[in-house]
Amino acid sequence: MKLIEHPEKIDYFSNKKEFKLLICYEDEVFDGIGYMCNLYFQILPNSVRFIFENQTKNFAYEGLFVFEVEYESEQALVLHFLNAYLEVPGFFIDGPMYVKSDFISEADFNVLLNEIAERDRLFSESMLLLKKITPLIKSLEKKGYSVFIPKKKGQLWDIQCPTKRPHYVKFNLTDKQWYCGYCKVGGAFNDIGQFS
Repeated sequence: MKLIEHPEKIDYFSNKKEFKLLICYEDEVFDGIGYMCNLYFQILPNSVRFIFENQTKNFAYEGLFVFEVEYESEQALVLHFLNAYLEVPGFFIDGPMYVKSDFISEADFNVLLNEIAERDRLFSESMLLLKKITPLIKSLEKKGYSVFIPKKKGQLWDIQCPTKRPHYVKFNLTDKQWYCGYCKVGGAFNDIGQFS
């Protein structure tokens, strides 16, 4: 599936009957503020359009994703997108609560959420193991830094800012580099002592 960089402008509100409701769900944003999200899709010969509409008491926004696709079946394509959408790191607070769908039953939606949760659990276990056996992390913890594992695939590790200020920065375990956008400093972990 390839995201089209500059999707065409369409008035999807006036054409909404051409779209199917993939899922309507509720979740929390922060501080107990709930929101409702509607996710629609439309399959065309060479692309698929996904529309999302999010709304709380205080704000609303919407967007359009257009993908060029090759697919075996409509169901496989849409389930693939829904799965990828629900796996976005840090996207949901409590996990989305099913409201309605033209495409997937509440039971199947919950099975999908449970499968994602199980993949996340297995990933976390593997990251905990990696944390225990990685010399860089052991060294950082000996120096008094708190290191936190990524919760989902694709996320970076978190570490207390090397300046010792009370916030965290992301780092990539592979290239052993860090950068703090707040402090506007960064570097290699072997130079970390200069910031302490």
